[in-house]
Order: sequence, then structure tokens, then C-alpha cells
Amino acid sequence: MLMLENKIDVIHIHYSFDGQLMNKPMEEVTKVMMDDINPVMNEVLKDEQYNYIMFLGKSLGTIPIANDLMKREEFAQSKMMLLTPLLTFDTIFDSILHSRHEGLLVIGDKDHQYNADQIDQLYKTTLTIDVVKNANHSVNVGEYETKNSIEAIANIIEKLKEVVRKK
Repeated sequence: MLMLENKIDVIHIHYSFDGQLMNKPMEEVTKVMMDDINPVMNEVLKDEQYNYIMFLGKSLGTIPIANDLMKREEFAQSKMMLLTPLLTFDTIFDSILHSRHEGLLVIGDKDHQYNADQIDQLYKTTLTIDVVKNANHSVNVGEYETKNSIEAIANIIEKLKEVVRKK
């Protein structure tokens, strides 16, 4: 909704992979995902009608962003929004760490992907880093803290607004 409110076209790519995919080497996982993504992107971008391009992924959706799209010269100026990225994979962490992209990275400090030392390093990047206190990989706060979870999501939306509005 935030993107649509700001008159930003949204291309939503749905993935459906078998459960065994994540047991394969990360390079292969990235290739399988990009095989689905590239045809869609090529079709959408063929008329060169966009001045700005942003990428947003959550969890598995951060794999193709970090391992492929962030490394492409044609997307060097694109903003990257990485929600609960899979930082336990070295290729993903290293790609984000060495990226010069602007954007937002959100992760909960109770997320199984969270590592305080890695986050300290990522603060040195050009990404805005938002660590959600007591939030898990689904950005749920605590055990059954509905109000706090909704507030956490509202705060993330505000951070996304800041990134989206910054040109």
C-alpha cells in the first residue's frame, strides 16, 4: 500500500520452490530464483519507462537481491529494502556489507538470522539499519504481544516511507 500511495508501480514476484531448494548450494538457489525473476524484470523494464527502481525482499526474497541484483551495474542507483535478510549465509552478508546502495535493512534482535557483530559492521554501510527489539524473523514481538508487534510494523512502514521519499 505504501508504494501505491506514493504512485510507485509494484511488481510482485511470487516464488514456489520445493522444500529441498534451500539444501542446495547458495549459488544454485540464487540461479533458480533469478531464472524466475529475470523474465519478469526483462518484460517490465524493456521500454525503459522507469527513472527509479527499488527492490524489496523479505527473508528468502533477499537472496536474489543480495546475491545478484545488488551486484549489477544497471541497478547501482537502485534502493534496496531488505526485511529480515538471511545474514547467516556469507554471500548475502558480504554482498550487503560491500554494497553502496541506499535503502533499509530491518531485522529483529530475536531473529535466528540476527548476529550483533554483523549488524555492527552493517551500520557502516549506506543502508539505514533498523533492529527491532524483541522481534523474531516474522517481526513478531515477544510471545503474544500483538500491540507491540503492530507498533513494530508501523515503525517499519515509517522507515520505509523515509527511504521511498528520499530521491
